[in-house]
Amino acid sequence: MSNERRNLIRRRNRLLKKIQSIGPIIEGSLVTTHTRCGKSNCKCAKGPGHKVTLFTWKKEGKTQTLFVSKNIFDEVQDAWKSYLSLKQIIKDLSTVQIALFRLEAKRDERKRKRS
Repeated sequence: MSNERRNLIRRRNRLLKKIQSIGPIIEGSLVTTHTRCGKSNCKCAKGPGHKVTLFTWKKEGKTQTLFVSKNIFDEVQDAWKSYLSLKQIIKDLSTVQIALFRLEAKRDERKRKRS
């Protein structure tokens, strides 16, 4: 086995182990924005509005929204960040696997030329 192949397999194994350590995940978007409550005497009527955090995701093609209170913000943010990490790990795994397939294709090509 070539050094390049061995290194790619090690990298793939490290990435697979990373997946095992990921906690809860949620797919979607975490957004902080401002809104107005509609009360004419509220400070938000003239200012930027009340700060709100929303988590959105798609369900059966429709956007769903969850108001994220201060009580659950850290948990939601951690789960969302875990999702982003998982997404990156999947991209990295794909890159490694493509490199392994290319090495295999080159090896097969060399074998065919020898025959």
